[in-house]
Amino acid sequence: MSDQQMDQEKSHVADNEIVYRMISSPLGYNEVTGVSPDCFKLFRKNESYISVERAKYSSLDEALSNGEKIKMWFADGETFWGLASLKVSKIRKHELLEVISKYTDKHPGHAGIQMMLSEDNQVYKNKDGEPTPMEILALQTYLSGIVEEIIENPAKDLEETTTIL
Repeated sequence: MSDQQMDQEKSHVADNEIVYRMISSPLGYNEVTGVSPDCFKLFRKNESYISVERAKYSSLDEALSNGEKIKMWFADGETFWGLASLKVSKIRKHELLEVISKYTDKHPGHAGIQMMLSEDNQVYKNKDGEPTPMEILALQTYLSGIVEEIIENPAKDLEETTTIL
């Protein structure tokens, strides 16, 4: 494979790829409702994409380890629960969603799901203190409905056992 082909693979997320979204609980996932649209929420000011891990560059164990490192979630009391896997082709079936590479040498698996505003195809950017527009809530709901697999973090059970003892 040429250097140019390798660079293109790094900078473009292919339709046949799988991406992992970190899931928190109880708002991002619970046993009754499964993966919530809140799992696909933009919660930092000026955030313009939902972070995901490309399975092509990040093994399942690495993605789980990266999830365990997250200390701040979108609500108090949220903790890392596991991963949701999604097919890029299904994400892109929605005309207002795109998956972009955020590849760096330190974090080659990093990618993002961008959401567009339908009126002018502008990328949605989260504003501090403003309510999420309904069309963005609809995109979050769409994403929660196309999850292929839910992978529970095995370390979660170990933490609960340790805490009980």
